Amino acid sequence: TLLVDCVIIPLDIAFADSSGEVTLTGGILIVSMVIWFMDIALNFITGYITRSDQLVMQHRSIILRYLRSWFWMDFIATFPFEVFLQAFDSVNRGLRVWRFAR
Repeated sequence: TLLVDCVIIPLDIAFADSSGEVTLTGGILIVSMVIWFMDIALNFITGYITRSDQLVMQHRSIILRYLRSWFWMDFIATFPFEVFLQAFDSVNRGLRVWRFAR
């Protein structure tokens, strides 16, 4: 999915359709985002090997290790900021209309 993201994201930015319809590239990006979210979920239950070659399968240890290491980078890379920015923009627009009406 990383290779697909490297190709599709620039295409989506360059040729974005402002009509609001889901395009082929938009659909591919949604599928890619779902795969990345599944990757995050799987990382919370995937064991790891310590430096002393011991396999760790205790859920608490796995979760704490993932939260201290790659989780935040994965979260920032996967989080759909554009959805929240659009929602914030519509709320902000609504507040401006309400202030104007007042």
